[in-house]
Amino acid sequence: MAASVRMLLVGSSRPLRAFAEDLLKSGHPAYRAETTAQAVDAARAECPDIVLADREALRDPRGFADAIRAACEPLRPLLVALDNGLDPAGRAALEATVDEVFEGPLDAATALFRLEPLARLTTMRNEYALRQVTLSQLGLKAGTSAEPGPDRPVLVLTHGPHDSAAIHRAIDQLGVRAVFCDDPFRAERTLVAEECGALVACADRESRDAVLSLCHQLRKNPRLFHLPILLLGDNELAADPVDGYAQGASLVLPHDVGVETLGAEIAAQHRRQRFRGTLRDQLLSAVPSEFLDVPTGLVDERFMMAHLATLTDAHESRRRPLSLVVFAIRNLDAATNGHGAAEARRLHGEVARWIQRLIRAEDMASRLGTGEFAVVLPNTGDDDARSLMYRIDDVLSHTAFGIGGEPFSLWIASGRATAHAYHNAKTFLSEARATVGEPQL
Repeated sequence: MAASVRMLLVGSSRPLRAFAEDLLKSGHPAYRAETTAQAVDAARAECPDIVLADREALRDPRGFADAIRAACEPLRPLLVALDNGLDPAGRAALEATVDEVFEGPLDAATALFRLEPLARLTTMRNEYALRQVTLSQLGLKAGTSAEPGPDRPVLVLTHGPHDSAAIHRAIDQLGVRAVFCDDPFRAERTLVAEECGALVACADRESRDAVLSLCHQLRKNPRLFHLPILLLGDNELAADPVDGYAQGASLVLPHDVGVETLGAEIAAQHRRQRFRGTLRDQLLSAVPSEFLDVPTGLVDERFMMAHLATLTDAHESRRRPLSLVVFAIRNLDAATNGHGAAEARRLHGEVARWIQRLIRAEDMASRLGTGEFAVVLPNTGDDDARSLMYRIDDVLSHTAFGIGGEPFSLWIASGRATAHAYHNAKTFLSEARATVGEPQL
């Protein structure tokens, strides 16, 4: 998990204290408070991304959640309750108040893997809140409602009829469709063809390597890397689940877990995917059409500069990384001179669509001027920004764009900058532009 993710641990239990020490040893910023009052002060000062609270700290879950969220406004950390053996009714009450419930003892070896997708959700939610701040400064307001998403089935990868029956009973509690499959390769094709709410995969001694390979492949797939994956492992994998988490599992449970527990965990993973889909839709529709560039559909320079000002302010106060990548088409004049302005505008649109496909929902792509594009990367350090810059540069440079009925290869130059305390929006953009075409270290 990225070291920029800040965590606040609330409670006095021994496992929580041990977990805080392990986080600090591994270089992850973590703070610990024992009371709600201490937690509110820490949240106000440190703006955590994730707040984990044990049962003792959550005697009044609603009051605790409201206090933490008020301290962090306009941003909202993800609240995670540590549940050690609550009954189903108690867990349901917690889930109505907090964002996630982690069942079982807190294991530092696997907790960071489980927290990683939550860190991403926090970045998405905070980016939406900051876009609302930018709109407010421009005298506008983003819509907060979202249409209900389509039915997302749960894909089940299993070989045994007994497993299928137990999982089917667990999924029936959700009221969603279950799609069963007994082949990892066919499972991946199904996931590519239909948007699913979660994958439940059974991994025994014979199928473990193939199932873990599937998890690894899904995490590398730009369309499926966010898919929740629940692994039901044999005794060996369940006793030492680090390999499962390292390959991309969201949660590893023992093969013989009870139907009630399994149903609750599948529901939690499915709910996370719906939440992510809602955030994605809100992010993609937050900017009003008057701030979109017509030929490309990207955010125009006016809005991008206004939002960059919001982000640089948030970067300085919250001490989070912020990066900016700039791309320039160096041979656009050749396209205009050879095929006309209309074809050049169409080329702009094609390039914009490729860039939009290659970035995350929380990133903001903008058209700056003729042949120039920028991508703002919230909560992203220099190494990740460089990787994304090279990936987009490589795709654009090796794609044959059609123009005037002929193939046209782009000559792309790129550059990047990472925000510093002295940056405002203008100086930040100027620094990124100054590196375009320069050797990138």
